[in-house]
Amino acid sequence: MPRSPILRGLFLTLRHPRPLLWTYVVSLAAAWIASATLRAEFAQITSTTLAAQPLISGFDLATIFEAGRRFSAGPHGSFAVPARTGIPVYLLAFFLLVPGTLLTYLTNTPRRLGALLQQGMQSFWSFVRITLLTLLIAGPILGALSAAQGAVSSRIGEHITGEPAFLLDLVGIVAIFVVASLLRLYFDLVEIHTIDLAQTMRPSGKPDRRVRATLAPAWRTFCTGLPATALTFLFLAVLGGLAAYLLSLSALRHLAQPRVWPTALLGQLGVFTLIFTRFWQRAAETVHFRNVNPILRRSRIYAPANPIPRASIEPEMTSYGSTFPGPFPVSDPPSPILPGPNSNPLPEPGPTPDPLPNPEPISPSLASPDPGVFHHDVTPKKDLLN
Repeated sequence: MPRSPILRGLFLTLRHPRPLLWTYVVSLAAAWIASATLRAEFAQITSTTLAAQPLISGFDLATIFEAGRRFSAGPHGSFAVPARTGIPVYLLAFFLLVPGTLLTYLTNTPRRLGALLQQGMQSFWSFVRITLLTLLIAGPILGALSAAQGAVSSRIGEHITGEPAFLLDLVGIVAIFVVASLLRLYFDLVEIHTIDLAQTMRPSGKPDRRVRATLAPAWRTFCTGLPATALTFLFLAVLGGLAAYLLSLSALRHLAQPRVWPTALLGQLGVFTLIFTRFWQRAAETVHFRNVNPILRRSRIYAPANPIPRASIEPEMTSYGSTFPGPFPVSDPPSPILPGPNSNPLPEPGPTPDPLPNPEPISPSLASPDPGVFHHDVTPKKDLLN
């Protein structure tokens, strides 16, 4: 019976939290590195003027705008390097952690950080090729849709104003969002097929990591149950975005306070919610993949952990009596590969030796009785009275 992608995906995400936590830690480190320029600029402003007191004890929009005007031209000087290294660090973490995460969800087996990184290094170039293929296909499609939506929005602005114009523009934005989500769903399934195919061996003895061999199977998986799968993907995307928006709005409401930790906590909770829903999407996609493509082949990761060795079978068995000796012939002997149960599991007790020897002498083996034993002369007794 097919399993529910939403419920089963949530179960997999909660049961294997290590990939989620490590991804959050890496994203936090990448954000910390990328914001080094911003922190340095604000540190220079707040440490050299008393006008920065509203930023220390609370929040003032005029002060923050004035601070932003000073470095609106972008990162410069010695602070430009950290700002440009944040995105490569995040992409590297993506290429190293996502393959191991998908394998964890496919096999429902927990993996430590070393195993996740090992799987990521093995599938690194496969995911690089998938990313380039995604950009080559999704880029022109989304670019054309964005250009068309911009032209339609300009035409709407010339003839329609007010709320109807806003709703029409919103319809175009939603259409672009749906197309982008479907493209993302398809290439997510390509990644899952690539990880699953990599667990089988080619005739050369190497793992099969061909990306081109997964495009058609991923398309069939994508088209199977597309409405339900697309609604699941969109529901989780909207859920994560809505939760992040509400948490960010709550964080903004806590800005004008002397304590900054509520704002930081709510902001990080919003980031964690976005990452969690994304991993929930990946787990739901693996469940859908397994519903469409059950395990039909025995690969090295799906084989039993401790296989039972099969008993050796002689190549030639001419007769039943030569292999299974018995006193009587059997008309229908059991199969030598799958022998039946033993009809007499308990051995018959043998004759026990007599603990005491026979006290009587052994009888002679003569043809007739010995005449000396039964026919002998008896001396007559004397009559003492006569």
